[in-house]
Amino acid sequence: MVGIISSVGHTLRALAVTSLRRSSVVPELPTIAESGYPGFEFKNWYGLLAPARTPPPIVGKLHLEIAKALAQTQQICCP
Repeated sequence: MVGIISSVGHTLRALAVTSLRRSSVVPELPTIAESGYPGFEFKNWYGLLAPARTPPPIVGKLHLEIAKALAQTQQICCP
């Protein structure tokens, strides 16, 4: 799986995809397995982005709430 991110005025360079096979969306991008880690596969990836210059108190609040959510062992939303 590869995430393709559009960033106006900035450059983001993808290094590899984490699936076992190359993506049909960006076939020129190698897999991590092809890049020297045979058998590597990672199917899920999650990220959280915030705008540049987000005020530190907001970043701190996000960090605190995300850490609390990740620490929960009980499934909240989905069966």
